Amino acid sequence: MRLFLGSFANINHYDAIQKDFSMLQAKWTPEQNIHLTYLFLGDNYKPENIIDKLQKIKYTKATIPIIGLGTFGKPARILYANAEDKALFCLHNEIVHKLNIKPDKPFIPHITLARIKKVENVSALREMIESYHEKALGSMQIELKLVASKLTPQGALYRTIYDF
Repeated sequence: MRLFLGSFANINHYDAIQKDFSMLQAKWTPEQNIHLTYLFLGDNYKPENIIDKLQKIKYTKATIPIIGLGTFGKPARILYANAEDKALFCLHNEIVHKLNIKPDKPFIPHITLARIKKVENVSALREMIESYHEKALGSMQIELKLVASKLTPQGALYRTIYDF
């Protein structure tokens, strides 16, 4: 079972963002799947073991603003929304500590909105990202969830297994 630990997020005017980024040929994350991943576990763990180790995890339940957009990769491969807050780093660190996992890459809190296949106009992409630099896009409630992800030809299907 493919698993991750995350929190779901709300992006306001998601359809307008997609229209603004029409210069992208991209696969957009379905609105109901928009989330921040604290730790991707893949197929390597049993849900019971994760639940047992994180059962008593303590974290700040706060609402985090989502402000601005960015991209990962050169050329750009991911369009993401920013969700940076000290509480996110603290929760990530607590998760890896309790699970005794050493992550293979640094934690960069972000919310993937689109997987980019092709950028038709790079300068238009840069300008649009700059126009979203300080724009409030929505919010995310820090609520740690263990989620199963099933890949299908239509996209990923998410099912929350456990709320911590």
